Amino acid sequence: MWMGKIGNKSAAFINHKHFHPANRENLEKVWLAEQKHKEALKRQKEMKEKLAEEIRITELKRRLREQEIQNNLEYLRDEKPTSKYDVSDPSKLLRSDASGLILTKTHSEPVAKSKDNANHRVVIRSRYREDVFEHGHKTVFGSYYDRETGSWGYQCCKVLRKCSRCTVGVKKTASRDIDRNVRKRELEEGAENVQTKVHKAKTKGELSMAETLDKLKKMEALG
Repeated sequence: MWMGKIGNKSAAFINHKHFHPANRENLEKVWLAEQKHKEALKRQKEMKEKLAEEIRITELKRRLREQEIQNNLEYLRDEKPTSKYDVSDPSKLLRSDASGLILTKTHSEPVAKSKDNANHRVVIRSRYREDVFEHGHKTVFGSYYDRETGSWGYQCCKVLRKCSRCTVGVKKTASRDIDRNVRKRELEEGAENVQTKVHKAKTKGELSMAETLDKLKKMEALG
């Protein structure tokens, strides 16, 4: 009887120890360890599925690329592709007033010279206006560079200000006006001299009436 009591006491004593399997803390540790193991297994499964999906996508891309290469090779064997610069639409051909970069593409195979097989010219248009002459200039701004001042200007008149008018045209206009005025003044002076001479000759009685009229007609013609 006393042996049973000793056994029960020793069992109760052992149950209170931290290393006993039936201890509550030990049971909680075991449960946490099982949960971590389950999560690790789940994570490994997801990683394997993701890896298998990536392998499948990579293989599919490789097959598609091989199929595309095969199709291109078959197309090249069946029919030679035309140049990417050939233009079949006549409205896209170069007009006389068009400006821009002109690209020409010739066929590698010899063809008969005809209007139908002539090389088409394609215009690559710029988004900016080209060769715009402003303020009476004959060249664009930036066609002349002054090394002394390090500034750009116009080649036609060597003006360095962009908004200034061309001085070449102004000089030519002023020169024409001066020449016109000089010629007009010479004509006026010549007419006055002729009229003076006629008046003096008539006063002295050296000219007849016919000669006087002739001189006056010449004077009017000069005027």
